[in-house]
Amino acid sequence: MQQSNVNTSDFFILNDMKAIINEQILTASPTCKMQFLYVDNQLNKNGSNLILIFNNKYKLPLYIAKFPKLPTFNFLIENEYNALRRLHSDLPSSLKEVILSDYSYYKKNALSILVLPYFQNVTLTNFLHLRFITLKKKIEIVEECCNWLVTFQKYTSNLKKKDNDDVNGDIISYLDYFESKKLKIDMGKFKTAKSIFFSFLNDKDEKVYAHGDFWSGNILVDRHRDIKIIDWPNFKHAQIPAWDFLSFFLTLEQELGNSALASEISNLEKNYFKKLGIESELLVSFKIIFSAVRSLWSEYNYGTFNKYDKVWEHILRQLLVNFNTNKIY
Repeated sequence: MQQSNVNTSDFFILNDMKAIINEQILTASPTCKMQFLYVDNQLNKNGSNLILIFNNKYKLPLYIAKFPKLPTFNFLIENEYNALRRLHSDLPSSLKEVILSDYSYYKKNALSILVLPYFQNVTLTNFLHLRFITLKKKIEIVEECCNWLVTFQKYTSNLKKKDNDDVNGDIISYLDYFESKKLKIDMGKFKTAKSIFFSFLNDKDEKVYAHGDFWSGNILVDRHRDIKIIDWPNFKHAQIPAWDFLSFFLTLEQELGNSALASEISNLEKNYFKKLGIESELLVSFKIIFSAVRSLWSEYNYGTFNKYDKVWEHILRQLLVNFNTNKIY
């Protein structure tokens, strides 16, 4: 990590953020002084930055301050704060224990800051690539993530939906935008997949909440092999439980390639989707729709190009090539 050199063109006044954190967080502990480090972190590749706050006396990180890259991205910080507040209010302790519990939100001079406790960890992405971790242990951690998500979805199926709190409405908007781009793909197959996807949606009454960006980069693993799930600004109501599972397994497929671990996780994937009533070509249709949405994620939400958008566009093209509409049942 490099020492912070945040330019006011990237964000207007860094001093405001220092003043807020000094005033609200650290004055109670005189030995706790700040050292700001800019973190080029993949978890915040679009709308926000992370700052680590250290205790200079012991050189230990205490907090993570999350703030928008631009004032127009304040809504991401506000969304995450509101999601954390609701989750800790509505969820039982058995589910809350994997969500960071101590959080503070501050807003001053149009600057939104979310302050979270520092958590010693590696991301699940990195954990699955550690050579000294056994294959069995890696699979156990992946299963633990999936089982938490199953329990989370069962519980949130009883939570009341709020206004403008619907992933499905977002999906429709994304797909309309996607088709307007007129990409050079097999639109016949794409429209078939879209029709299958929405037919399934219309037949299902089950409604749950979705993390909205549930992937291995947003899951932290500590030295005790405990997990924490972070980055909640996209927390919304979703009609289908499959959405977060699609995000989780599709990104793992891309990260792990043709490895023994990937093969084992593929079997897990089939089992979990089977429990959701999604098999064979139906699952391919879901993956096509999810990849189409993610291929325009940054452009649609932030108006900026992101290298991951092209990755998802490549995944989409591969899925369409292998999509056999004659096998749909």
